[in-house]
Amino acid sequence: RPWMRSVHPSNIIGFEPNPRRVAQARSCNPYVTFIHTNPLPPSRLADESVDYVVAFSVFSHLDEYSTRKWFAEYRRILKPGGIIAVTTQVQGFIDVCKQFRDKKKAGEALGHPWHEALAASFTDVDQCRAMYQNGDFLFATQGRMPRAGARYGEAIISPAFVRKHLCDRLDFIDYFDDKGRLAQALIVVQKPKS
Repeated sequence: RPWMRSVHPSNIIGFEPNPRRVAQARSCNPYVTFIHTNPLPPSRLADESVDYVVAFSVFSHLDEYSTRKWFAEYRRILKPGGIIAVTTQVQGFIDVCKQFRDKKKAGEALGHPWHEALAASFTDVDQCRAMYQNGDFLFATQGRMPRAGARYGEAIISPAFVRKHLCDRLDFIDYFDDKGRLAQALIVVQKPKS
């Protein structure tokens, strides 16, 4: 939504694998194009046809395989000089999951199924922190796959992972992790201009 002030709605395209959510999005934003797509690429968009790709709270839930596939697809559809700006969970999310576990151990009701799932995520805190520092992709499903073949859970993508595995023919621009300003970490990469 923040970009709708700067970009004409007819130039905004949204991807969504759930047909019901596509219908909801179209009714809320009738001037924006929403495309029903498969959970994994390819999309129907032509090579080098978009200037920006923005995804908030998408890559905080996709597994490594899906993440790599979508970054390759975004590189394909981006025009030279195009920007990808997506979010993922911050490193501190490991501690958030631990806080839910601690509350549950203390007998507190967590009050929401997602909080229960988080309590079962990233359970070896020291190992998860080491993996993050090592540049690994952290992913937890809590055994709650929403549908067959889905690749959904909780993901934490480190800056080192972005640089090493997601910047194939893309330039790393920034990894912004400031929970005081943005709830998730922001990953920004750019397709070279030539």
